[in-house]
Amino acid sequence: MKRLLHTPLALLLRRIALLYAVLMLCRVVFYLYNAQLLGTIGRGELWQLLAGALKFDTASVVYANGIFVLLALLPLHVRERGWYRKLMYWYYVAVNAVLVVAVGCTGGRHRSVSIARAVTEYLNKLGYAAYENHRDITRG
Repeated sequence: MKRLLHTPLALLLRRIALLYAVLMLCRVVFYLYNAQLLGTIGRGELWQLLAGALKFDTASVVYANGIFVLLALLPLHVRERGWYRKLMYWYYVAVNAVLVVAVGCTGGRHRSVSIARAVTEYLNKLGYAAYENHRDITRG
């Protein structure tokens, strides 16, 4: 049993579980920070939100880590080499360390523009390399 825990598949599953845990932790922190604005959430609504979050997280994990999962599961002999393990580790870190903040508003001309600008300015003041991109601002 102990040997099974140290296989490449077990490592991959632990890394993916870590991603889900971090994403859920971010949601909890967001809710706690904004609890006064959001109000209380009933049990029925909570389960709907959790189900939607799980679907969204699954899509984002598969989209962002698809190449990583494929390379981790391929039966290549190079997987056992130290440089390949380092490369895979840093690939995993680079892909999952990027933070994307999306603010939506139909038409992209109201609050979303103001909020995106405020968040970008705040993150830049903190020293992060943040930029804004308005997809729908020129639509009529």
